[in-house]
Amino acid sequence: MIPQWLELAFALYLVVILPGQKLWQSLQPGTEPKRSRLAAYRASIVRIVILLAILATLMWWSARPAAALGLALPLSTAGAWGVIAAAMLVAIMSGGGWLWERNLQGEKLAQYQAKMEKASTSMPQTKQELNAFLLLSVFIGCGWELLYRGFLMMVLTPVTGMPTAVALAAIAYGAAHGYLSRSQFIGSIVSAFLFTIGYVLTGSLWWLMLLHTLLPVHAATSYYRQKRSMEAAGIAPAAESA
Repeated sequence: MIPQWLELAFALYLVVILPGQKLWQSLQPGTEPKRSRLAAYRASIVRIVILLAILATLMWWSARPAAALGLALPLSTAGAWGVIAAAMLVAIMSGGGWLWERNLQGEKLAQYQAKMEKASTSMPQTKQELNAFLLLSVFIGCGWELLYRGFLMMVLTPVTGMPTAVALAAIAYGAAHGYLSRSQFIGSIVSAFLFTIGYVLTGSLWWLMLLHTLLPVHAATSYYRQKRSMEAAGIAPAAESA
């Protein structure tokens, strides 16, 4: 049986060290090495793979079942409804976004693209970057849910109690996004609380992994599609044409 302190040490890394590093880097411009988007995507994938390998080792060593991480099959009733709701939400967002994009023309499209360029510098700009980002989205959606929802709630709840475990997991994951602005930071914390509470209520990670994967996929593909449409039409973003 694995010593409990090893699981708690890994939980400490996820709750304190990793978020602390991200916050420090975001608050101290220039401390993080400059690299291309593609290199950044690949580095993020490698980091998540390493953390998942550690998680898999801990789970194997302690002989815990996958259900302990919220991966029980068949799905519970709540988990099944979660999957249905997640799929419907993404479908509605994709359909609504497509209709909205069709109504963007000329200068409005250029202005919107300029806004996205400024707010989303990590978005893929080339086909190669898009493919790498889509792969990263799978690792983000599945990996971070397993680590910050499944694992942390499994390990922290017996030690701290459910409410404290939810707060620690949510605040840590929100902080791990770094600090870009007050609204971004608060939004990250709030969304992390919603996801963590959703996991507690349903006991299933499947729908959260689906939602967490498809949302960035939708954002990236929508962004890339708009960028290619503008380039084909010879329209430059407003910031560039000013």
